[in-house]
Amino acid sequence: LLARLPAQSAEAIWLPLLLTLVTLAVLYTALAWLSAENALSGRPYWVVALSALALICVLRGQPQASIAWGLALILPGSLLFLFSARDRGTLVMPLLGALGLAGLPFTPAAAGWLGLWSQPFEPANLFFLFAHAALLAGYIRHIFVPVDSLASMERWVQGMYPFGLFILIATQFIAAWFSLPQSFSLATWVGILAALLALGGVTLLNWLLAPRPGGEPGWLAVLGGRVGRWLGAIFRLDWFYRLGMLAYAGARRFVAVLANILEGDGGVLWVLVLLALLISLLRVEGSP
Repeated sequence: LLARLPAQSAEAIWLPLLLTLVTLAVLYTALAWLSAENALSGRPYWVVALSALALICVLRGQPQASIAWGLALILPGSLLFLFSARDRGTLVMPLLGALGLAGLPFTPAAAGWLGLWSQPFEPANLFFLFAHAALLAGYIRHIFVPVDSLASMERWVQGMYPFGLFILIATQFIAAWFSLPQSFSLATWVGILAALLALGGVTLLNWLLAPRPGGEPGWLAVLGGRVGRWLGAIFRLDWFYRLGMLAYAGARRFVAVLANILEGDGGVLWVLVLLALLISLLRVEGSP
């Protein structure tokens, strides 16, 4: 749907606000995906982050580039979420899925950079680069989370399961070949920088978050947990829900008090007073 929108689908007056909101959403969800315990618990953040990248392409006047992030959302994402039985032989499948997400030249998601890395250079480009690197780093990190072993399953499962995962990878490359010819060129070199940042980020994160000799979490893990809870309290919008409930409770009390006044012994007098006030206001407005 986004790819079929016109290039200038948002009014210029609203464009900075929309880009700011979507940028905040993609940054938060990318970091939440990176720090999630596993792929399934981080799936809502994955969906929002890739959808936000697709929306950014539309807001920047490149709706066709949103197809690249839509394909990455559905196909490499589905591969990772279905990768619940693992061994060394099948590990190549999610690694190919990570390649489909990486945005390297001659890979399906490369055309997505046409909507994120605008020319001339803008500071917002760096935010999108960082968000994509966090998504890719989280993808690689979740690949190596221990789950069930494929070797313990039936033989037909061991044969069909890798084939089903390969279909998802092949579908992304085939769809990009026909719909995103820009991906298969050297023009989208930014993906190389994003991939290097992601690999460096995974290595650094594993080193910093490694538990101390006593088995206790490191200081960065503790600090990250506290900051994550604080950011989660803001971006989950629980505070907005509570604020709305307070406003609703206040309005309900006001209506109840007004109903008691009008329905009490002096209700008729109050109606006459309000009627007189309304008539006086109408006369003032209608006077020359």
